[in-house]
Amino acid sequence: MAVFDESANDSTSYPPCVLHDARGESGQVFLAFSETAYTTLGALGYPTDGHAMRSFVIAAREHAGLDGEPDNIVYEAEFDQCFLIIDDLAAADTTASVISRAFDDPSTLERIASAATEHSR
Repeated sequence: MAVFDESANDSTSYPPCVLHDARGESGQVFLAFSETAYTTLGALGYPTDGHAMRSFVIAAREHAGLDGEPDNIVYEAEFDQCFLIIDDLAAADTTASVISRAFDDPSTLERIASAATEHSR
């Protein structure tokens, strides 16, 4: 479960994901990536532009048996950044957990990156 600091951010529960709790303002939680995500994926030869990162998240969710593009997640992929706008904390926790676990296991990370490349969306 995400643990937000006084700035409504959580960069420690699900590295390399960074969550921002905006439920008080917009009712949503934002998920972005730390520099570690971009560096690690880049070292694998995986592109780290916004659209590639979007494909990576979709592939990671599908690898975990989840819907890659559920209605409660909006992907914002622009140029070299990608972030997710998620309607509820449970979905944000689930998505961040799936991504974090992938980064903990190099072989899983490579499989997901490969699947994301094959099915670029």
